[in-house]
Amino acid sequence: MAQWRKVIVSGSNAELNQVTASSGIDIQSTSISGSSTSTGSFGFLNIHGDGVFGGNLTFGDAATDSVTFGADIDSNLIPNSDDTYDLGSATQAWQDLFLEGDITLTDAGKVVTTAGNLTVDSEAATLVLDGHTGVDIDATDSGKVAIDGAGGIDIGVAADVAIDIDSSTLDIDSSGAITIDGTSTFSVDVDGATNINTSVGNITVDSEAGNLVLDGHTGVDIDASNSGKVAIDGAGGIDIGVAADVAIDIDSSTLDIDASGNVTIDASGGSINIGGNSSARPITIGHTTSEVTIGDNLTVNGDATITGDLDINGTLTTIDTTNLRVADKFIIMASGSTSGDSGLIASTAANGSGSAFFFDDSATRWGLTGADEVGDSQVSATPRQYLTSVSQSAVDPSGNPSDFGADAATRRGMIHVNSSTGDIFIFS
Repeated sequence: MAQWRKVIVSGSNAELNQVTASSGIDIQSTSISGSSTSTGSFGFLNIHGDGVFGGNLTFGDAATDSVTFGADIDSNLIPNSDDTYDLGSATQAWQDLFLEGDITLTDAGKVVTTAGNLTVDSEAATLVLDGHTGVDIDATDSGKVAIDGAGGIDIGVAADVAIDIDSSTLDIDSSGAITIDGTSTFSVDVDGATNINTSVGNITVDSEAGNLVLDGHTGVDIDASNSGKVAIDGAGGIDIGVAADVAIDIDSSTLDIDASGNVTIDASGGSINIGGNSSARPITIGHTTSEVTIGDNLTVNGDATITGDLDINGTLTTIDTTNLRVADKFIIMASGSTSGDSGLIASTAANGSGSAFFFDDSATRWGLTGADEVGDSQVSATPRQYLTSVSQSAVDPSGNPSDFGADAATRRGMIHVNSSTGDIFIFS
């Protein structure tokens, strides 16, 4: 059976209007030009050398056909229509994509993986995500966002910008130190309870350049009730309640105030109460080797024990008790002077005035005043009567009595007893 086997066309201006073959055509000339009036059909086409095809080209007429490139592509690969054609499909996807350069999306788009993880790996340098209006990392469908860096994780270090973290729970877990450093205000604001917990070591909140402020709308609780204690230490001092005139309540099993200097308790607007109505325990103020100074008013509700000396400097000392018990053998009055009257006043009036039993310094004799004649603020008194004193010896008295009295008027009534004869003498 006769058939076409091969056609060889040579020459620079050869023309081929139509070639039909059932097996194959081999064209080896340098160029073929002309116009075909009908479609050429070949079972096999092999072109040796360069080929230029003008017009529209269609490779394959069914999905079962395939196109294989044995050569490299030496030009741009640009679609004829913008935003129309895909590169691969969901069921026929390309394997790996190798690029040197940029990927530019002219419209909004996604990088999606339908199975497994999506990994963006910059093997030789930094991975940069740059969004002109922002960068969103979103795993709201079912997963979570994990950020891990072998060399560390930096957030907001390239520029001084605000960082906002909004979450149902915030868990910060560090095997080392946690440092929060702000040149302005540091605020922790939550609608519910907030716990900062470390299972090993201390929690340190350090404001190196300014004050550390803990502000609670309903209060600030510092609680170490589990096993430790609360220590507050300030190199420049510790102020409690100085910014506002507020009540300070200290409730403890024991209260130890130890100062290398003075301890001052000052209540300019009221009294100072130590103890309570329901307390039956004694209160001890002072130490065997120290002194306690209390300014202004002091109110002690309950028993008070002072183990050291008590020095009260003021114009009036009031003791409102039913009875006064003094264990001392002697009571010294007017210890602050070497002259002047001194003694005891029995109150006989509501204003504190009364009758005085006192030593008359000018008369050198003990005297008495009448009722209501000596006030509690007086420092001298005029006697109504003198007390009679008794002296004794084995001889009769002679001359002026030598024990008391400054003159004849202040010596009258003195009594002397002769212990040998029993005779009694009254000076008058």
